[in-house]
Amino acid sequence: MVNKILITGTSSGLGKKLANHYLKKKFTVIGISRTKQKLKKKNYFHYAFDISKKPELIKNMKKIFIEHKNIDYLINNVATNNSFGIFSFISEKSILTDIQTNILANLYLTKIVSNHMIRQKFGRIVNIGSVSTKLLLKGDAIYASCKSFVDTFTKILSKELVWHGVTCNVISISLFDGRLNKKISSKTLSMIRKKYKREKFVNIQEITNILDKKIFIKSIKNNSKTYNIF
Repeated sequence: MVNKILITGTSSGLGKKLANHYLKKKFTVIGISRTKQKLKKKNYFHYAFDISKKPELIKNMKKIFIEHKNIDYLINNVATNNSFGIFSFISEKSILTDIQTNILANLYLTKIVSNHMIRQKFGRIVNIGSVSTKLLLKGDAIYASCKSFVDTFTKILSKELVWHGVTCNVISISLFDGRLNKKISSKTLSMIRKKYKREKFVNIQEITNILDKKIFIKSIKNNSKTYNIF
């Protein structure tokens, strides 16, 4: 039986690399992003819509389950950081956009997918976390708080779902060569590298090693964990 994985934010960065990795492993990959399909490969199915808009999410997830029947693995990867800056001067629109994408979209998508996973008595849910929850940098109040929420949400949800054969874990990343890190100053990047003794960006193999060897396994022993790659 072919494994089916749903990954959000597959148009670029980590999401795109994760999609390519699982295509090489012969998975059926279902990708979601706001932009049109960029990965034109066999067994890749792309759905272009704004995950932060609940009506669009519900409509498209119905279509996905009609077309693919089930989802075995879910990686909530998509994230935005439009509200980076001193909190008192950030626009309300930017704050709401980040909360809708980083928290609400994650909740709604996870709720929809987990209901199906419960019925099939198997599922692996992974949320992508961030080193920002440890650094507590000025200007990062909204994004870091969103990621802290996701971490707590994942740990509690994991206790509710594990009895149905569904596990929930977080992979928390420091520096990945993606668009969100472009907002971080060179001084901050240097500080992170020095603090965690990391000269290079986190690479895709470090992430997929945890996914494939510790999370995407038959056993439910690895559940409710945060795997830090700092």
